[in-house]
Amino acid sequence: MAARTVSGRTALLAFVAAALMAAVLSSCGGSTAATPSATALRTSPAPPAISSPAAEPTLPAPSPSPAAVTPTSASTLPLAACTPGDVVARASAQGATGNTAIMVVLSAASPCHFDGSVAVIVEDQNGNPQRITGNGVVTPVSADLPGSVVFSWSNWCAAQAPFKADIRVGGQTVLAPITPPRCDDPTGPSKLMLEPAS
Repeated sequence: MAARTVSGRTALLAFVAAALMAAVLSSCGGSTAATPSATALRTSPAPPAISSPAAEPTLPAPSPSPAAVTPTSASTLPLAACTPGDVVARASAQGATGNTAIMVVLSAASPCHFDGSVAVIVEDQNGNPQRITGNGVVTPVSADLPGSVVFSWSNWCAAQAPFKADIRVGGQTVLAPITPPRCDDPTGPSKLMLEPAS
């Protein structure tokens, strides 16, 4: 009876030892029994980040490119047009060269561009125009003021009476006393003409 109990206990111990051995081998990978594989987790990709309109930077509006500008000096800038009331005419005469030069000086309160005409009439003291070729000469003027226009009276062989130059510019009349030129050719005409600009 005692021998059976020992053998039964021995068999139980052998079974337990075998079970423990199987467990140890299973944990160490020594068992060839199939073990369930881990299931891979499926993750959904993160939704794309959506930026709010307020977060987007606002670009400044492009400024218009400056117009190309060509540099000029102050002396070449166009002047404003003179008004008739701004123009002042002064006249003087001299006869040092034998001819009588009648200079008409045009000016204004500030520099401006004058487009108009200048007329010169040689008269006696009573206002009578004299018999001179070109008397009453009118010349167009387009110039920046201040400026001057010069006329020349030559070869006066008649009476040496006092004379005056009647100068008309832009609706105004300027009178200047003048002395007659010398007589260079008694048979030739007396002439009044515009002196070419020097």
